[in-house]
Amino acid sequence: DVDNLLADLAGNACRVEKMLADMRDFSQVEAVDMAKANINDLLDRTLDLAAGELGYRAEIIKQYGSVPDLKCDSGQLVHVFLNLLLNAVEAMVSKGTITLRTGVHSSMLWVDIADTGLGIPESDLGKIFDPFFTTKAPGSGSGLGLHQIKTVVEAHHGRTTVMSRQGIGTTFRIMLPIDRYLGTEPF
Repeated sequence: DVDNLLADLAGNACRVEKMLADMRDFSQVEAVDMAKANINDLLDRTLDLAAGELGYRAEIIKQYGSVPDLKCDSGQLVHVFLNLLLNAVEAMVSKGTITLRTGVHSSMLWVDIADTGLGIPESDLGKIFDPFFTTKAPGSGSGLGLHQIKTVVEAHHGRTTVMSRQGIGTTFRIMLPIDRYLGTEPF
């Protein structure tokens, strides 16, 4: 019994440590470090980072459009995409599909991350970006991931939307403004 108690204690300590790290990240106001980057390249970098989690649990479909470079904090956007990819794979009960799409509409560059997971109940859709809201089991998530995504995207003067149907899947769309003065003007 002592071994089981120690294992439980160690697991709980790890969960508390992760929650504290999430809360630290949530409370920090980091300066956005803007530089020229290509969103398709950032998505590929994110896929490389997540390969261990995604490889055996999801088929990845890339439908990248021709998109211009834009000023962004590439580290923060990779974190956004990684969070969305990991959430997508967690939403699938068996091997599913995650589709990454990019394109341009008017003066906005858009990124879709779509999964064939369980979907989000309609009653939760209005709350998913609220800090500390989670549908995960206690100790499994801090409820800060989607809030952080929204905060980072808004720091880039963009917006985040979600479409979901239970039993079919969920699509998150990130829309970022295209900076027409990429080389000369601040963002």
